[in-house]
Amino acid sequence: MCVVALAARAQDGAPSADRVRAATQQLERAFEGKQAADKLVAIKAASQVVAPAVIAWIAKGLVDSNSDVRAEAIEALGRIPHDEAFKALAQHYKAESKNLRKQERVLPKLLRAIARHGNEAALAILTDDVRAQMLQETLRARILGLATVRSKKAIDAVLALVQTIGFIEMHDHAEDLRLAMYVLTGVDRGRSVEAWKTWWAEQRESFELPPKAPQLAQVDWERWIAFWGTSVAGVERREAPPAPRER
Repeated sequence: MCVVALAARAQDGAPSADRVRAATQQLERAFEGKQAADKLVAIKAASQVVAPAVIAWIAKGLVDSNSDVRAEAIEALGRIPHDEAFKALAQHYKAESKNLRKQERVLPKLLRAIARHGNEAALAILTDDVRAQMLQETLRARILGLATVRSKKAIDAVLALVQTIGFIEMHDHAEDLRLAMYVLTGVDRGRSVEAWKTWWAEQRESFELPPKAPQLAQVDWERWIAFWGTSVAGVERREAPPAPRER
């Protein structure tokens, strides 16, 4: 490929061939060398290079013998905005689903990474095998994760999920439910599961999902960012009205 073509691709947002080559070579050396520290450095650096060849190398970290490398690979693939990154995470979940039941730190991290992509195919994963691990962070990852998928199916999935979670456990996640449903619908029916179920039964057929998530008030924004670490699903903070001028 000529230099002009490479420059044009870089301007379009795609990484240049040289950047892809450098990233894959660094990853290859790191994984062949088998030092966890080298793998961590390579994955972090390569996560800025959005290309299938780079994603394929990072995905090797999902099954690495070192837990830090596995965690870094999950985090990187969650943040790389590419279908191949989502596919790598989804395939890993399906391959390891039974083992993940006992991995209390890994499962919520993986579910959150999968949800970051906002892919409708994530709905089945986020609602899969729920009762196998009922930790707060895992359930929160499922509930708030569903809010990243802009589809009426996600609303159905949230309400089906809370039914599976059960009345007692939902006491700890009533605010997660309210926030997830508000992000999806732009409507606030509070913390009551029954209020949301009643509203959705009345509105489902005619409801049109807003094309964008609503802007969040400061308290909701802080809760959203506390979980995700950064904005996802196009969610933005609502600007506070300017203070009145003194006369």
